[in-house]
Amino acid sequence: MAPAKIHTRDGLGWHAAGGVHTRGRAFRGDRLLHTQQLGEHLRDAAIAGRFAAAAAELNGFFSCIVVHDGAIYATVDHARSMPLFYALVGGQVYLSDDAAWIAEQFGGLELDPACEQEYALAGYVTGPDTLDRRIKQLQAGEALTARDGGIETARWFRYSRDKRCEYPEEELAPRLDAALGSAFDRLVAVADGRTIAVPLSGGYDSRSIVLLLKERGYANVLAFSYGRAGNHEAEASRRLAAEFGLAWEFVPYTERLWHTWFNSEERRAYYALADNLASLPILQDWPAVWELKRRGVLPADALLVPGYSADAFPASRRRPPSSPVYQNNAPRREVILDAIYNYTYFLWDWSQRRHELAPLIDARILAALGELDGFCDSAAAIEAWGIQERQAKFITNAVRCYEHWGYDWWLPLWDRQFVDFWTHVAPAYRAERRFARTHIARMQARITGAEYVPPPDPRRRTTLQRSAAWLRGVGERIPPVAAVYNAVRARAQYATHPLAWHGMIPRELFLKLYRGRVHINSFLALERLGRLSFEPAARPGRERP
Repeated sequence: MAPAKIHTRDGLGWHAAGGVHTRGRAFRGDRLLHTQQLGEHLRDAAIAGRFAAAAAELNGFFSCIVVHDGAIYATVDHARSMPLFYALVGGQVYLSDDAAWIAEQFGGLELDPACEQEYALAGYVTGPDTLDRRIKQLQAGEALTARDGGIETARWFRYSRDKRCEYPEEELAPRLDAALGSAFDRLVAVADGRTIAVPLSGGYDSRSIVLLLKERGYANVLAFSYGRAGNHEAEASRRLAAEFGLAWEFVPYTERLWHTWFNSEERRAYYALADNLASLPILQDWPAVWELKRRGVLPADALLVPGYSADAFPASRRRPPSSPVYQNNAPRREVILDAIYNYTYFLWDWSQRRHELAPLIDARILAALGELDGFCDSAAAIEAWGIQERQAKFITNAVRCYEHWGYDWWLPLWDRQFVDFWTHVAPAYRAERRFARTHIARMQARITGAEYVPPPDPRRRTTLQRSAAWLRGVGERIPPVAAVYNAVRARAQYATHPLAWHGMIPRELFLKLYRGRVHINSFLALERLGRLSFEPAARPGRERP
C-alpha cells in the first residue's frame, strides 16, 4: 500500500509528532490528557494492539491518527465532535479532517445521488457516507485501521438502552445528580479559570449549565443571547442571567443584518470549515459569536459551552407516554421508520413522491441502524438513530461556529457518564422529557433557594396554538384554505421570526416556496446543493410585510 496522504487543517489545534496527529483532550479516569498526552496514549495503545479499546476508555472530545509499522489507525470520539474523513482509491489512503481536500485530490466532486437527496430532505448525510461517493466519514465512536491495501472500521461506542439494566425509580434522581456533578467537575477542570461563555436560552438544558456552574462557585461565566429585539428566548435568558448574577450580552439580529452576514466572505469561510460534504452548517450562534468577539467581551481564551445534546437522550421529541413509540416490547419497523421520517426527513414535503423516495430513505435508515432486533424496543432504536445521526452529524457540528472564530469549546451534556446514565432510564421516565425537566426545576430551587416551580405541561396549548392546529387540519382537507393559511403564515414568519434569519433569503422567494414545516434549513440545504439561488445582489424585504 502506498504511504497514506494525511492532511489536517491549520488553526484547529492539531499536534503532529512521530507519526501521530492528535486534536482535542479527554479524561482517562480522573486524569485530563491534553492533546500531546492524548496522542501518546493512543499511539502506545495502537502499538499494543488495543487502539479502539483505549479510545473507548476515554471521556472527552478528540480525533487521532496514528501511523505505525505500515498501518494507519484513526478514531473520533463518541460524539463525532471532531470529524475525520477518508477514502481508498487505487491503493492510496486519503485521511483528513477536510472532506473537500480529499475531493480535490481526485480532481473534484463525484456526487452520490442518494446522499444528495438525503441531504436535501434532512440537511445532512447519514451512516458512513458523504455527498461524494468515494469519501467516507468516521461515525461517532468509530475506529479505522488501514493496512495491506484495505480499510476496516469498527464501532467502539454505540448508544444503546438495555431494559435489563434499568435503574429503579428511587435511584434515578441521585444517579442523575452524580452524573451531572461529575460532568461539571470535568468542565471546571477543563476551563481552569477561563471565561465560560454560555448561549443561554429559556430552555432547561442551557439553564442546567449555568445552575451547575453556580453550584460549583465558578464565577467567571458570561451568558449571551441573540435574535430579534425583545424575543421570548432572549427575555427569558436576560431574566435567568439576572437571577443567577451573571454577566449577560445580547446581539440583535435583523433581516438586513442576516442578508449582509450570509453574503459575506466570512460566512463562505465558515461553510468551508463546517460543511465537509456531510452536514449543513448551523448558523444560529455564528453572528452572535462574531459580534461578541468584535465587542471585545469574549476573551481570546474563552471556553464556549452550549446546552446540546441533553434533549436527545430521551427520544421523546414531545411524544406523550401514549405514543406508539412506547407501546411495544420489541422494535417495530413501521413505528421506527415513521418516527425517523418526522424527526429527520422533513425539510420539504415529499408525500407526493413517497412511492419513489420511501425505499431510498428506508434503506438509508435501516443501513445506519443495523439489525433492528438488536434494540430492546422501538424507542431505543429511535434514540440510537437520533444520537448517532442527527445529534452527532448535525447538531454537534455546530461547534465549528466557535472554531471558526478561534474559540475553544466543551460539551458537558455529551459527557460519557451523562450519556451512560440515559441508557439505564426506562421509557416511562423519558416521555416528553418530564423527568429531566422536573429534575432541573428542582435543582434550580435547591441551588438558588427559590421556590420550586413545576415545568409546564408540554401538551398544554394556548387558544392560538389550538386554533392554528385546527386551521392546519382544515387546510389538509381543503386545499384553498391551505393556500391562504400558508400565504398568511409565510408573511408572518418572514417578518416576525425570533431570529429574523429569513433575511438570508429574498422575500419573494421565501413567500413563493414556504409551506407547512418548511423552515430556514429547507432553503439552506437546497442552496448548498446548488438547486436554489438566493440572488446575493437582491435586497431583503421590509421588516414588516
